[in-house]
Amino acid sequence: MELNKIVASLLLVLVTFGTAYADPLLSDKLKSLHLTSSEKRLLEKVKATSKDASNITLATFPDLIAAYGEKAASQKKLEDLNLAVDLVIALNQDQKVLSDAMAAEIADYLVYPLRSKDNWEEESKIIERTIPIFVKGNDYDSGAVYAMQIGDAYRKAKQLDKALALLNDALIYAEKALGPDHVYLKDYFNSLGKVHHQRGEADDAIRYYKRAEEVLKNAKKPDEKLMAYYGLKVAVVLESDGRKEEAAAQIEYLKSTYSKTALQWAFREMQPH
Repeated sequence: MELNKIVASLLLVLVTFGTAYADPLLSDKLKSLHLTSSEKRLLEKVKATSKDASNITLATFPDLIAAYGEKAASQKKLEDLNLAVDLVIALNQDQKVLSDAMAAEIADYLVYPLRSKDNWEEESKIIERTIPIFVKGNDYDSGAVYAMQIGDAYRKAKQLDKALALLNDALIYAEKALGPDHVYLKDYFNSLGKVHHQRGEADDAIRYYKRAEEVLKNAKKPDEKLMAYYGLKVAVVLESDGRKEEAAAQIEYLKSTYSKTALQWAFREMQPH
């Protein structure tokens, strides 16, 4: 019975992948990549979405994959979506079939619709697989955003080692995309501060919260409320680490540095929502 299944599967591959593309260069390129049977079947699904298969060329082919993957993502067809990521990685072996930049662009289409809270674990794994695609395509901005998103998800699930690794990567990508002193880095410092605090690494948490306060202070339009907020986070970490005198000194620093309005806002933001 198993043998029959294997034979049937092989026949399916031969039949579905036997159709040549109108563009002989595209056909030759695809054959040279040694795709898996699953990837070949997905290619045929992608091909079937075109109204006119004769118009599929090296230039139009990436758009078809992007459209198919985006639809699979929006319909939560995660198995097809995983295969689409496999396909992008495989096609990217040949820059003439799929360049690094185009692979990164397609990857964004594949994962952008994923926003489900119910399937976060499965979806997170798919998103995580696309991060190297973004980085290879020099799309450090997307790599940073998705790495932070998945890192935060792992942190909330208390998978702190995975969270820390991804958040460290996210900061590296964000600094490459934005520069080392950009105000938006505050979000990455905040996430790293949180994960270090959860891991009981008080000094590291404090260092990142202070960096968040610093980039805000150096911004063109400093946000006093947010600066007070991150300064207050430092006091909370010190208090939870049993360093009461340092925590008290930090509170005095905040009182002498920021307005009452800013501090009141920061205290409210620190309360559980």
